[in-house]
Formats: sequence, structure tokens, C-alpha cells
Amino acid sequence: MGWLLWLATAVGGKTVLAVRSMPIAMTLATALFTYLLARDVYGPRAGAWAVLLLAATPVFSVGLTAAAPDAPLAAVWTAFAWLLQRALADDRDGTWPRLGRPAVLGLLVGLAFLAKYTGALLAVAAIAMLAGRRGHPWLKRPGTWLGAALALACALPVFAWNAQHGWAGALHRLVWTQAGAGLGLRNASALLGGQLLYVGPFALALLALAAVHAWKERISRPGAFVLVAASLPTLAFTYALALWSDVAEPHWPAVGYLTLFPAAGALADEAQGVARRLARWTLGFGALTFVVLHVVVLTPALPALVPRQSYEPKYDLGNELRGWPEAAGALRRIDNRGRIVVGAHYTVCAQLAFALARPGDPEVRCASKEIDDFDIWHGPFTLPREGALFVTDNRFDDDPARVFPNGRSEGPPVVLEIERGGRWVRRFEIFKVRP
Repeated sequence: MGWLLWLATAVGGKTVLAVRSMPIAMTLATALFTYLLARDVYGPRAGAWAVLLLAATPVFSVGLTAAAPDAPLAAVWTAFAWLLQRALADDRDGTWPRLGRPAVLGLLVGLAFLAKYTGALLAVAAIAMLAGRRGHPWLKRPGTWLGAALALACALPVFAWNAQHGWAGALHRLVWTQAGAGLGLRNASALLGGQLLYVGPFALALLALAAVHAWKERISRPGAFVLVAASLPTLAFTYALALWSDVAEPHWPAVGYLTLFPAAGALADEAQGVARRLARWTLGFGALTFVVLHVVVLTPALPALVPRQSYEPKYDLGNELRGWPEAAGALRRIDNRGRIVVGAHYTVCAQLAFALARPGDPEVRCASKEIDDFDIWHGPFTLPREGALFVTDNRFDDDPARVFPNGRSEGPPVVLEIERGGRWVRRFEIFKVRP
């Protein structure tokens, strides 16, 4: 996603529209390949249902519009599944089946891994196909080995960067952030609650029925085999990881659901009773969730209507989008004397880095409490001799004395309050800190 955002901002400038254009384009591509996959396996009506159900699932309808690696991963994932099922359904001899199609499939596996580490699980679907009876002839095709080479070539930048940085990316994901990992009721509850919220109770039930439906047809229908191979191993792995990790995110299993939507669309189109009702309830739940989220985020309804004593601004994530241009303006007005701007959480650092994008704006660095991606890219932060402007807010409320134990603050902080719905919802504090 980083390269896609670089391309978008290089063309459209460092604007919100440019940043959002790439995840939106990837989401549209995901919907297109989902339709094509469902159409080819079950028919055009199932394809239409599959896209509707995908659009009604919050983790996709809302989540894929974020500037995160999940958006290109979803597009590549569904493109791979569509092309693979076409290969199994129409395996005639020729240059394209023997050389071109396997090479493109391998390239898509590499691009999936390049988008996100989870993309490596797409290789499981390819290996499952090659290990089966239908895949044995592919082992003799030069395109298969060319595809494997292309997949490795795409993965090389990831491996090279990790090798140069002490395998920091892998250690960050699997070791540094997993100090409290272990099976327990808390993780199980978080996994269940997260899936019910991000996917929706009705969609979860429908996708479970779809998985059973595709599994039963995996032998007789080649396309159903692809749906299962690109879904169930990924769901099994990500569920297990979420049960073990206490920092698991609810969207981790999301990519595993993608290829179940065609089977869900077929059930919604062909079946009556429970499946049809679940499909309709999924659409209703998705529409309601979509409207509620937009009202909460885009309007001041929540802070305006919730009683003051019950409203906690830092838990209203709609406030997270507010105040950054004002904070950047306040930092520009301060006589910073060449000092850099520092935050103590990656969210603060990332938002400030985007807001401070004008020529001449100060550099933004991160002095995190725990090792995160900003530390991996820049290295552990050391307060420079000329000092820094330290920014915190009411959500994280970091104390500069704790972040910089060998530093000192110059005078009182500059306080900036952001209002929404008739009450303050963000309070920024800007400290001048010296060694």
C-alpha cells in the first residue's frame, strides 16, 4: 500500500482524496473479482448476491476504505481465486495455459505477500491445487516454475529489508508485541466479539453455511475447491493466531472470508428458508451499521446527545479525525528554532506527519513507549541537542517527563482544544522539550 499511496500522492498531491483513491480503487477491484468468481462458479445472480453481501459486511464496506495493506491484499486475493478457478475449469493446451496463466498466478501470490504478510497464506491455495489430482499436470509446465520465481522475486524486497534490519518486521509481529501471548478466555472472547462486530452475526452464520456448501462440492465442482482452498486454511490460521495473541486485531481473519462470498451468494440465490433469511438480515445489518457509523463519524450527534457525565471523548473514534490541521497550524506558529516534532504513539506520529506536509514543515519522529513500526524505520528515538516539540492529546495523555527522563520542559505547554457538538472532544498539548 505504501507504494500505491506514493503513486497516488505523486499524481494527486498530499491530499485526503489522493490518499483515499487507492483503497477505494482496490475495494472496487475486490468487488469486481468477487462478482466474476461467483458468476463463473455459480452464475450471474449468485455474483450479484455475492457483491451485495460483501458490501454489507462492515470489515469490507468500511475497513477496505482505510489506507491500509488489507485493501490491495483483498484485490489480489480475489483476482488470484478468480484466475485459478478459470484455470481449473478450462485447462486447454496452449501458450497461455502452459506459460502465461501459471506465471500470472505466481505473480499474484508474490504481490499478496508484498501487500501484507498474511498474503503468504495464498500460497497454501496454490500448493493445495498442485498437490491434488488436477494439479499434477501443472508441475510439468514451465509457467508454474516461472510463477514460483516471480512470487519469490516479489517477496525479495521484504526479505532484503528484514535481513538488513535484523528481521525487525518478523520480530515486531511475532515476538516484541507478543509478550503476553497465550490461550485464554480473554482472547477467545475478543475473537468472537470482534467477528460479531466486524463481520456481523448474520453474515458469520451465512458464511459458515457457505463454507459447508463449498466443502461438499469441492470434488465435483472445481470452482468450489478454489473457494475452500483460499478460505479455510487462512481462517484456521488467523483464528488460531487470534486465540493465542493478546494484541490480535478483529480484521486479521477478514481475507479468509473473501472467497466464501460466492458460495454465500449461491445460497442466497438458490436456497430458501434459513439461508435466504440470513442473506436478507445480513443486508439489513450492513445497511444499518453503515448509516450508524457515518452518523457517528461525520456528524456531532454523539457528543451532542450523550449526557456529559457519560461521554468520554477518547473512546469516540470519530474524534480521531478532528484537530490535526489545527494542531499543525499551532506547531507552525510556534517558534520551533529548527526543532523536530515528536509524538509518543504511532497514531499521533502518523497524523502529524500527514498534516505537516508543507515545504518547510518540521520533521516528525516517534518516541514510542513500546517498539513499533516507526522505531523499526527510524531507529530508537534520542532527544537531539536542540530539543523538540513534543505533542500529546487526551486520548494517550503522555507525560514528557516519562517519555524523556533526561529532558526538561521549557515553560507551560501550548494547549489546543477542539470542539464538536458543543463540547471539547480533543485537547492537544505541545511541549518544548530540551535535553
